[in-house]
Amino acid sequence: MDNFFNICQQETIRIISGNNCPSVEIDKEVIENGFLEKFPGSTLAIFLFLITHLNKNGCFVAENIGLISNHLPCNKKQVIEGLSQLQKNKIIMIASENNKAIKIYLNFEKLATPEKSFPDQQKADEFDYQKENDTDTDSQPKKTENIQLQALKEFLPVDREQKNIIKQYQKWLNDFDAEVIQELIRRIKKWCNSNSGKKKQAYYYMSAIVEDWYKKEIFSYTRLQLFDRLYRESNELAATYGIRDWKNVNPVQMETFQKWLTGDAALSLRVAKFAIQQAIKRKKDGQPSLKYIEDNFINPWKQASIKNINQAREFLDKNSFKKSKKKKEKKPVNQNWESFNWDMDQITQGGSS
Repeated sequence: MDNFFNICQQETIRIISGNNCPSVEIDKEVIENGFLEKFPGSTLAIFLFLITHLNKNGCFVAENIGLISNHLPCNKKQVIEGLSQLQKNKIIMIASENNKAIKIYLNFEKLATPEKSFPDQQKADEFDYQKENDTDTDSQPKKTENIQLQALKEFLPVDREQKNIIKQYQKWLNDFDAEVIQELIRRIKKWCNSNSGKKKQAYYYMSAIVEDWYKKEIFSYTRLQLFDRLYRESNELAATYGIRDWKNVNPVQMETFQKWLTGDAALSLRVAKFAIQQAIKRKKDGQPSLKYIEDNFINPWKQASIKNINQAREFLDKNSFKKSKKKKEKKPVNQNWESFNWDMDQITQGGSS
């Protein structure tokens, strides 16, 4: 079947593939009355998938949750969370058959009325998603999650709703690799040991770290190691430049140092430090700016694919020789008019005969 769809606008808008398949029609008034508010996060996508894949009995049947996640922009864990949310809100009812296949009944009336009875009714916490005959490589073992969740609970704040914080922890467990969470726990424990009496503030310190990881898209341990290395090396460059305390390195300076160490033509730490040292040595009129170092050392060396200090020295010697040669070749114009011999007779007579 061709992978395309048409959007047809008349009195209604229909998104169809051209085949005679079930479609969904939602009018403007329903949306304005808060229909979409009933489906936070990925639950609307899940609901639309279910409502278009019902059998003749009005039920969705599948062998595993993976059948749903394969068609949606979310992984298996997110689908499970979405289904649990829909069931909690009584929009769907999940039933199992010997924990091999699942049946999902849709409660259409729940969108307008509060209650409805389902066949084969079963509570959400009675359905064991872990026993599904399905492989999901991006999910971590439940035992590991439980251990890490218990470790994170040690840092629950007393001034916040703990139930919401635990949900936040569970989201971290889904988003980050197990090794990343383990490293987070190690850092927080180390921070608590170094700041005795401040364990109550550990959650806020931990949240700041995680927020920074989200911004930098650090979800794997390999990427975390990369950014840790960049941070350490950038602080070394700052110290070479004269900023001894890492707390005094502002974000612009940190970004500049990291730019020198990254990219297709990235310089090694040793070469970048050598560039700073040479700039300080050669600039006689005060501390060189980072822009001066970048324009006269970093960027030229990147363009020349400098890989080590020996190559950097050769580059400096070669370019210094060219500059000195140009200075020698350029002769100053003699502006001492008294040194000329003037023959007034020749000038007045129109030159020599």
